[in-house]
Amino acid sequence: MSNSSVTAASRIFKNFAALFVVGVFNKAMGLVIAVLVARFLGPESTGLFALLFGIAILIENTAVVGLQDTLVREVASHLDKAAALYRSALIIVILLSVVPALGFLVAASIVDQGEPTATSLLILAIGMPVATTFIISQAVLQGAERMQLLTWTTVTTRLASLIWLVHALYQGAGVEAAFLSRLFFQGSAIVVFIPVLLRGKMVPDVWTKPTKLAARSLPFALNRAVFDLSIRAPVLILPMLLGLARTGIFDAADRIRQAAAITVAAATVGIMPAFARHFTDPVESSQNLLGFSAKYTCLLISVVATAIAVTSGWIIDILYGDEFADAALPLQILVWAHVIIAVDIILKQAMLAGNFEYAVVPRAVVGLVVQILLIFVLGSIFDLVGVAFAILISAALVLAIDLRFVIAKLAAIEVDRFILKPLACPLLVGSVLLVIDDKDFAIRLLAATVIWLIVVVAFRLLPKKEIDFLFELSAFLKLRPRERPKAND
Repeated sequence: MSNSSVTAASRIFKNFAALFVVGVFNKAMGLVIAVLVARFLGPESTGLFALLFGIAILIENTAVVGLQDTLVREVASHLDKAAALYRSALIIVILLSVVPALGFLVAASIVDQGEPTATSLLILAIGMPVATTFIISQAVLQGAERMQLLTWTTVTTRLASLIWLVHALYQGAGVEAAFLSRLFFQGSAIVVFIPVLLRGKMVPDVWTKPTKLAARSLPFALNRAVFDLSIRAPVLILPMLLGLARTGIFDAADRIRQAAAITVAAATVGIMPAFARHFTDPVESSQNLLGFSAKYTCLLISVVATAIAVTSGWIIDILYGDEFADAALPLQILVWAHVIIAVDIILKQAMLAGNFEYAVVPRAVVGLVVQILLIFVLGSIFDLVGVAFAILISAALVLAIDLRFVIAKLAAIEVDRFILKPLACPLLVGSVLLVIDDKDFAIRLLAATVIWLIVVVAFRLLPKKEIDFLFELSAFLKLRPRERPKAND
């Protein structure tokens, strides 16, 4: 491998690692919050929390009109304009957040005053501009690759907000405390982010004006809205299909899936700067970049999914308790759907980086429509297990149609090597684990281990050339910056 390949890979690895830490920590804290709500308040309140939280996330991501994706790409490509882009983004999101904030206020006034729902809606109204500012601040830091600031600020503010939440729940607070804790976290973080991000030089440029930036973000906004809706669709549909209590039980499993899935979404943003440089004018190396990113993301997430699938019963029991035992089997199915979603996120990142924003949206809409229909049909027949399979099937469909587009328009990657074999292995393991769901932990662990060893050898998942490259990359990362060869050496 050339020095340029190793240098590029090390940069991607560092970005991935930093954002993976942030993503894992954020979603781990989100999971802890959901567990606290479940433990203190029960399935009904967990269902209410899931419903309101899902609505809030959808509205927040809609209010930023795709800026989180646009800013990562634009700041990575034009670092000197980062401060100007951030200022324009601030103007956009603060103005746009007024409408949903008023909507939450109206909804709060309709609900009986003093009820947890009314108080939660009021907190969401107050926090709307804070949440949107937090989202775009993170995006600019990611695009500028300022990972240390992003990581440490996120960790400290999250921990502080969690400590407050535990205290509030012990004092008898209701579900509204979870939303107040989130507001505390985001508000504390942007107090740090805003002065740092506005410190740069404001380069006057028509290209960075709010109207121009918003126009460029529209395709990303459509894609983000459809993606978020597909993630949140189950908890939005289940209250009217199966009731709040069953929604809470499903959310116990889905929360773990979401934590993993959205962590991948956050972590793969670390790949976006490299994609932006490669896919603007695709060359042969673009195919390898995309292929290896998809393959090793799949394998990495598959290891995590296997661990979760083998221990799903223990995980649900330890985190949520006996009331949520029905979440264990859906969790096994959802983690394998997550593996498929992770690979598809890589393909979508390449499509966005290659300026095929509008191509992402209609394919995602197809997947969303199929998922909603399957949730109603399979959920009505097979309860929560049917809902989990609806997510798995729709994820596979979206991956298939995205892959077809990428191969035709962007990069003719080796599908068998980079997609089919890496995906076939975890899905085979998952199928066996579902069949032996009633067996002891030791048998399930042994089965998963043996099958993985067989498929790695049979499918030649780790050829010597790739292993050598991984060792070369590892050695490169251990070097001090001044000792590393330049890309053109």
